[in-house]
Amino acid sequence: MTVHIRELGFYPIKGCRGLNPRSALLASTGLALNAEGAVEVGDREWVIVDDGGGFLSQREYPRMALIETILTDTTCD
Repeated sequence: MTVHIRELGFYPIKGCRGLNPRSALLASTGLALNAEGAVEVGDREWVIVDDGGGFLSQREYPRMALIETILTDTTCD
């Protein structure tokens, strides 16, 4: 059986606006968003937390849906 995915949405930051990439590779952590696999990101891999370490969600802060997620191929060490 052949499977075709017409549209794929995923959310690198929990509660923020999602992404719909035109293409992606399956990587060990989730998706690799370029042909070289340099940007690997999992669905809801990151979360925004408050000063006490509690996570913020759209249930309490609906405007989080307006936060746009942008991924680049740079990393921080």
